Parts: sequence; structure tokens; C-alpha cells
Amino acid sequence: MKLSGVHVLVTGASRGIGSCIAEGATARGADLTLVARPSDALTLRAKALEARELPCDLADPGERADLLARAEQDAGRPVDVLVNCAGVDGVDGMLDVTAEAMRRLYEVNLLAPAELVRQALPGMVARRRGHLVTVSSGFSTVIGAGMTPYASSKAGLSHFHAGVRLELQGTGVRTTLVEPGPVRTEMYDDIEADGLAGAVMDRFLKLRLTRLMTPQEVAQQVLDGVEADREHVVPPRRMTPVLVFDWLPRRVAQLVLTGTPRR
Repeated sequence: MKLSGVHVLVTGASRGIGSCIAEGATARGADLTLVARPSDALTLRAKALEARELPCDLADPGERADLLARAEQDAGRPVDVLVNCAGVDGVDGMLDVTAEAMRRLYEVNLLAPAELVRQALPGMVARRRGHLVTVSSGFSTVIGAGMTPYASSKAGLSHFHAGVRLELQGTGVRTTLVEPGPVRTEMYDDIEADGLAGAVMDRFLKLRLTRLMTPQEVAQQVLDGVEADREHVVPPRRMTPVLVFDWLPRRVAQLVLTGTPRR
């Protein structure tokens, strides 16, 4: 889907990859709604991009309950592209993580994007037009000490996306799953500062199974993927051989279920 003139909603838009996706989408002529927790950063970003801001704590089910409806009412038009980019990092192992930190992580990383997709789908399917972008992680496939809650939330998110894609075949609604490696953001700073998670990332980098990217690089690949209707975007591409082992069972199931009802 070409982004010029379309309504794009980006979550996690006040910083990191989400902020860079919003900036890149604006440069391509999109009409933007930016979602993030209430902050000066969100307000300044919206003003800089001449976009609408929609403050929302995605960890709160009540706040996100009617998010798509509010975005469409404010814009006076439907959401054409939903970019689920908001995320909470988690570098505590299971012996250290608190109940509240784990709850918030799963709410933002898994339950919120699933709920926003649920809200967006009826309208997109009725219009036979739309694009769902899910920003997951390379940790959806690999795992290491200190990353258990985070990695499992992203594994669930990637699996959820695969199921949605299967159900949407033939509807005209497109999907793109993004599974990036390490990105130089505040989240990566937290990983570097943690002994367990930092050691995991250092090993992958030393073995050249991935490389450290900028959020601008990832955003460019995401937007290119949307405009080219790509099913998967893996920044950097060198991670693809590792991730393909996770994709294979889904692809096999897709082949086995060819011809069965989708909905």
C-alpha cells in the first residue's frame, strides 16, 4: 500500500522505532495519528510532524478499549494502516521480575496490539482495504537468560500475527511482520546495562548472527515493506537463517490447511 494520502496510526510513536516510522511515513505523504503515553515527547513529536496526538497508556485495558474509534473520529476518516510498535523491554530474569512489571510487559507487548487489531479488522475487512504492521522482535525465536518475559511476549505476538494473516487471506487486508535484531534505542541501553541480557546480546553480535542497527534504518525497511506488501521484514537480513526455523512450522501448517475455511 502506497502511504501517500493514507491514514496511518503508529503506537509507541514518541520515541525509538515508532517515532522514526512516524517521521518516515510523514515524509511519504501519510496522514498521521501518533499514540503513546501522555508526555511532552509525544506532544512535541506530533507538532513537529503536523500529526494528531492520541495519548493512551496501552497497559490499561480501559484506555485502549475504544482507541481505533477515537482515532478515526479525530481524523474524520478510517485508519488505513495500523502500526503496532509500542513495546516494553524486560531484562529481568524470572527470579527477579516483579508481578507488576511482568503484567505491564505482557499488556503492552501482546494484549494491546492484539486488541487494536481486533478493533481495526471489521472496518478494514468491510472496506477490503487496510494494512496491519506488527513490530515484534528477533527474540520471538531465540531466547537467553534475562529475556524470558520479553522474548515470550514477542513469540506470542509473532504467532498471533501469523494466525491473523491466515484468517485474512482473500479479504484485501495486508499484513507485515517485523522481527528486528538489536536497535540502538533506550531499550538497547537497558540490555547493555544488564549482566544476563547484555551477555546474550554480546554473544549474538560477536558471532555476527546480527548487527546493531539504528531506529532510522529499521523504520525505512518497515515503510518499504508496507509499500511493497512484504509479508516479513527482518532487519538485518543476516538474521533470516536463524528466524526461518520459527517460520517453518507455520508455513507447513499453512500448506496443510489450504482449502479449509478461514473464518
